[in-house]
Amino acid sequence: MRLIKSVEEALLYSQDTVMALGNFDGVHKGHQTLIKYCIREGKKGIGIPSVLILDPHPSLVFNKSNFKLINTTEQKIKLMEQLGIENIFLLPFDDKLANVTAEEFGRHYLKGIFKTQKVIVGFNYSFGRKGLGTPGLLKDLGGAMGFAVEIVQPVMCEGEIVSSTLIRKKLQKGDIRGAQKLLGYWPVLGGRVIPGEQRGRVLGFPTANIDVPDYILLPALGVYAALANHKNTLIPAIVNIGNKPTFRSNKITIEAHLLDYEQNLYDEYLEISLLKHIRPEQKFDQISQLQHQVASDIKAARSLFQEFKNDFAHISLSSK
Repeated sequence: MRLIKSVEEALLYSQDTVMALGNFDGVHKGHQTLIKYCIREGKKGIGIPSVLILDPHPSLVFNKSNFKLINTTEQKIKLMEQLGIENIFLLPFDDKLANVTAEEFGRHYLKGIFKTQKVIVGFNYSFGRKGLGTPGLLKDLGGAMGFAVEIVQPVMCEGEIVSSTLIRKKLQKGDIRGAQKLLGYWPVLGGRVIPGEQRGRVLGFPTANIDVPDYILLPALGVYAALANHKNTLIPAIVNIGNKPTFRSNKITIEAHLLDYEQNLYDEYLEISLLKHIRPEQKFDQISQLQHQVASDIKAARSLFQEFKNDFAHISLSSK
C-alpha cells in the first residue's frame, strides 16, 4: 500500500486511478463496500484502486468542539490497507480546499492531479464548497470531463442504513455489539500509555492509562470487557471509561487492567477492542466495595472471553 501525503507528491504519481471518495469515518460496512467496488474496478485495468481522504476531517474544521470521530486517520489507513486498497491519498483540508467549487474539484483534483478514470461514491456523498456537490452532479461532471462515476446504494443492517452517525449513537448508548455489526469489527480505542495516579496498583488492579485523542468519540461511561493489542499480542482486559466518582475526579480517563499481563507499558502504544459494556460507572462509599466490584467485573469478563474466544484471531475487519 502506498500513502501519498501531499498534492506535490500526488503530482509526481503517473498512474491512472480508480478513486473511492468519502469521509470514511469508521471505515464501516458501507465504506468497505465502496472500497471493494473500487478494487474490483481496478482489477479490470481501469486504474490503480485508490482512496482519497480529506485530513483533518472537514467536520473537525467547521465544528471543532462538538464533533467526534470514530477513529483516527492512522486507524483508517490500517483498516483500508487490510481491505487491499493500493493507494491512499491524504489531501490536507483547509480553508482554501473548503472553498473549491464542485466543478473545480472534478477538473483540477480528480481529473488533473489524481488522474482519475473512475470514481466510486456512496448515495449520499457531498463535495465542493458548502457541500453542494451531489453524486448526480459528479456523474454529470464525469461525463463532461472524461471519468466514469459509480454510485453505491445504501448498505443495510437489520433494517437500518449503515452510517457513521448511527454507529456514534450505538457507541454513546454502550451498544458495542450493535456498533460492531455496523462496523464489521469491534470498536477500537487507541493511544499512548501515560502515567496515572497509581490508584489501581494500590487497589491490587494495576491499570494502563490510555491517552486517546480528544477528538475521538468515547462510548457510554462504564466498565467494558475488551481485548488489548500490545505489539500484536492480544490480551484480555477490563476497561473503565469515566471520571472515577469514588475518588471525586472530574476528568474522564480510559484505564485498562490487562489480565495476567505484567509488562511495563508506559509510553507504549496500546489499542483496545471493546467487546461488551459490563456495567455503568458507580460511586462506592468504601474502597473495599470498589475492590470487590472490580473482582466481580474481572470474573464476568473472563466468562465473556470464553464466548468470544473464536473471535480473538479475527478481532479486526474479519471478526463476526
